[in-house]
Amino acid sequence: MIKKNEIELQSARPSFEAVFPTTDYYEIQSKHVGARFAVWVTKPATFDPDHTGYPAIYAPDGNMFVGTASNMGMLATDPINPLKPFLLISVGYVGKDATNIWAVRSRDLLPPDEPLGKSIENKAEWIAGMEATGLLDREGIELYWHYLQNPAGDNFTQFLEEELHPAIAASYPIEPSKTGLYGFSFGGLYATYLAMRRSSLFKTIGAGSPGIMAGRSRVLAMYDQHIERQTDFSGYDMLLGVMEREITVPSPYQDLVAAGTTEFMQKANRNRLQGWNFCSEIFANESHATGSPAVWHHFLREFYSAKSAD
Repeated sequence: MIKKNEIELQSARPSFEAVFPTTDYYEIQSKHVGARFAVWVTKPATFDPDHTGYPAIYAPDGNMFVGTASNMGMLATDPINPLKPFLLISVGYVGKDATNIWAVRSRDLLPPDEPLGKSIENKAEWIAGMEATGLLDREGIELYWHYLQNPAGDNFTQFLEEELHPAIAASYPIEPSKTGLYGFSFGGLYATYLAMRRSSLFKTIGAGSPGIMAGRSRVLAMYDQHIERQTDFSGYDMLLGVMEREITVPSPYQDLVAAGTTEFMQKANRNRLQGWNFCSEIFANESHATGSPAVWHHFLREFYSAKSAD
């Protein structure tokens, strides 16, 4: 408690509703993943349970991304870049998994057998580097290493498509044709992988700064296979974004993000998949730490725009 001039500032825990007044919170156990997940469902300010259906947009890394929901009211009333009302479903972790989020997210967001960067080839050096960050204790670092070697993104996809989405659709009015997914970093790699899988549910994809390994990533090989097979991507949308300073400033992100993402962009822009609505963007002045909001808002404007009144 702070006391000055007889005015007291009392410490208190803020209520959830004070920060996220239109967000519902749930937890759900997944049989496919064998883990329990946190789920935040943020409704538009004008939410009507009898509405014919709102687009649902899913976002992994929900423990971090749910903060975006606090700005939903402003987005919904923006006269400059008006958006369609939508449901934001942020998917994250509870309990020990939330404590070890940096480790556990690699389990869910990396495609199976995804090649990793050269910086992860030497376990001892990698562990020493992680210890220096202070993000995880030794147990969490060992778990991180385990999941990097044994990713299970397909199990996470089954959880989203077969367990979580049916539960959401049973509780909220959903417009099935515009279900989307947005991810950044490993989440962006996962989103790109979903796009290449042609998910029957997630047809509108936003991917920011994905960890695509240049010349090695599965998503690059999958793209080439679709070109060879002349796969029809009609009805699928994707925005892929990378940060200018990931490309131009010497840092690990040049190898871990920029090189592979620009390689994917070049493939997609030079030799477009049949019927695919693909767009890409380099975001000026942004870094890996600051880029996600820029890609997220561009994604919404690109695929969930509403006509503004003249």
